Formats: sequence, structure tokens, C-alpha cells
Amino acid sequence: FRAERPSTACASQGAVENQGDAQPVSQLKFSALGALPLRYMPNKFPFLMRLGATAVLFAIGAGCASEVAVEPAYVRINGMALDPVESSLNGSRSSKISTVWVQLPDGTLAGAFSLPCSFPVLLDEGFHTIKLYPGVNTNGMAAFRSQYDFYQEVSVGANFKPGEETVLKSPGDSVVWTQYEEGVTVSVLEDFEGAGFGFEPVSTSDTFWVRTFRPDLVFTPPSNENNSASGWVRLGPDGAWFEVWSADAFELPKGGKNVYVELNYKTTVPFTVGVYAYRPSGIEQKPTATVLPKDEWNKIYINLMTEVSGTPDAESFKLFIGSKKSVANGKTDSIFLDNIKLVYRP
Repeated sequence: FRAERPSTACASQGAVENQGDAQPVSQLKFSALGALPLRYMPNKFPFLMRLGATAVLFAIGAGCASEVAVEPAYVRINGMALDPVESSLNGSRSSKISTVWVQLPDGTLAGAFSLPCSFPVLLDEGFHTIKLYPGVNTNGMAAFRSQYDFYQEVSVGANFKPGEETVLKSPGDSVVWTQYEEGVTVSVLEDFEGAGFGFEPVSTSDTFWVRTFRPDLVFTPPSNENNSASGWVRLGPDGAWFEVWSADAFELPKGGKNVYVELNYKTTVPFTVGVYAYRPSGIEQKPTATVLPKDEWNKIYINLMTEVSGTPDAESFKLFIGSKKSVANGKTDSIFLDNIKLVYRP
């Protein structure tokens, strides 16, 4: 399925924010080429993308009996999250699965729904298996909800009965668990739990992050997961420049393949995420998305595909995160970061 606007047949979280968590990169922030247009993720079921309006049959002619309405069963999905056991091998299991694509037992698409959601299905009474495809807000934008092809599809079996609601969930939880697909590389670039840092300040940066252990500032992890520290960047009242890049360079897949950055953050100022491309002609900075301020901790998935595939001659890439506070505002601004991951298929 391609990215599309989810169904409105959802619960309270189904409302789509107009602004989202990120915006296109402003070329005033970094003296580099702007990002190319975002592409959608691959469509796993292209023949399901355009569903025509449901055909309605009318009885024609005298004496025809009225059709008896079929009572639907109802499906409820409270949410989706990473498996607490399997996903622990890939750093924090923090996730923000915003949308689910639902495939019925006969292979038809029931729809794409914002989580949590409840919707009707025409199923005979009895046990059935439904497939769920988790999706995220690509680059933090609700308008770009896409299947996250690094999370596994999930088959959930349950008993259904017309007129009754069935909740799909994993054993011992109220939500459905998924996990990273086999063969996916999940590089935890920084979780602020070790002695050193996985990023270094660039030469033009006049500030760097520190590790904070304050409980009121540290990222609150999912249940049964420990997190003692987070990164804290302070931008002074008279202006400051913060920029770090990954200590390691990575050979990333090109040819239109997805390459994602996952991270947790809260911030009082915008910051930009992108890559430095190591080309034969030199090092080129390529911003991807500018993340907007958030008062509470949030999770974002940023797709680097356009920048990486748009530089086919690059030998390797470094991830960068930066923010320029060029106007004095009389207060110290803060950026908090945690669980920075680079996710791709080699």
C-alpha cells in the first residue's frame, strides 16, 4: 500500500494535525543544497490502492424481495508497539506507530486507520486471522503516513461474532506487538548510557550536548525498560550554533531504498537532521527535515532516502543534527535527545 490519508473511522487520536512535527528544510539554516521531494514507501499491494465506491444492488421489478442487511462484526485495535523481548536487542523499544493498514482473511484491504481505531468487517462467526501493517508519520508529518517497512507485519487470530466487538492484542497486553524485520540493520548511534559519545561537534559549532541524569528532564522509556540519561543541548540567550555529526561514516543503500533515522526528542527551538555525503569532489551537507518545537518527549522517523539516493557517487555518509540560534531572545533554549538510531537494509 502506498502512503495515503487514513480512514476517519477512528477513535480520538485519529484527528490529523495540520502542522505535524517537522517541516521542509529552510535553506537559511545551513549553507547546503535543500532536500529533494519526499517519496512514498513501496506499495506492497498495488492492486488494492484504488478502491471504487461500494456497488449497491437494487431490486428491480414487482414482487422482488428486499435484501436482508448483513450485520457486521467489529474490530478494535488500541495501538501497536514493539515487542518488549525481541526489540530489546535493538536499543530502546520506544515507537510511535500512528497508523495501521488492515488486510482481511480473503486478501482484501479493510482500510488504513489512525490508532486507536474501531471499524466494522463482514466476517462469518468464528475464528479468523487478520494481517496488520504498522505505519508511521514519515518526517513527523501526518500528511505522509506510510507503512514502515522495517517493522514486521503481524497476523492476529481471534474469534469474531456479528454485532460484537473483538479487540486485537498480543498476549498479556492491550496492544499488538511487532518487531524489526529480519535482515534490517539497526545501528544505535547514541543512547547516552555509555561513557563516550557517538557524535562529535563540527568545527563551526560553539556548543555541545551534555549528559543529564535529572529525572524531570530524562526521556521516560516504555514500561520495563531502564533509561538513566539523555542528551541536553543549551543554546544561550545571545545566540548559539549547535551541530554534531556521527563519529562513524556509513555505507548506505541507494537506488531509492529507505534509510531512516529514529530518535526521541523535546525542544524549545527547531533543529535540522540530515547527512554529510562523502563524494569524490568533496564533502557535501544535505539537510533532510527541520524538527519543530515540542514541549513533551516525542518520537520521530526521518527518511534519508532522497538525500542518500540523490548522491549516487557518495562513498559513505555521516548523520548530522544541528540548530542555529541567530537571534538573541533573552533566554536559554534547550534541545533534549535520546535513542538515536540509523535503520536500513544493507
